[in-house]
Amino acid sequence: MLVGVVLAAGSLVAVGVAPTGALTTITVTSNADSLGVCPGPTCTLRQALLDAAIASASDDVAIVIQAGVGTIAPAMDLPFFPALGSHALTIRGNGATIQYISGLGLINFSSLGLLTVDGLTFSGGNNSALGGGALQGLVR
Repeated sequence: MLVGVVLAAGSLVAVGVAPTGALTTITVTSNADSLGVCPGPTCTLRQALLDAAIASASDDVAIVIQAGVGTIAPAMDLPFFPALGSHALTIRGNGATIQYISGLGLINFSSLGLLTVDGLTFSGGNNSALGGGALQGLVR
């Protein structure tokens, strides 16, 4: 069951359980599609999602894409994000674009507490085998 989706002024907000943990912030500083080191100048969205999955076991997580990062073009699906339970994940894009290669690029979530995506454009995603081209798994 989809808990809730609201589209407003370029923002996508999935509403779920209220956040309860401390906040861990991870800043994406690179548009590369590789593993990197967060925090630091090589912190990529791919690495930030992996680090956020670990942090979400105890904290709410904010992934902030630094202004000026521009377009991120994943060569394969981004990492699976595990269940958040009662925790929240916020992705702030600051005008960035995730430009998917056809058939690829999903950010796959499982059983979210609360997901907020703001200031981020998803473009070109097409993964009909998994149900969509941008975000998947917003179900409970």
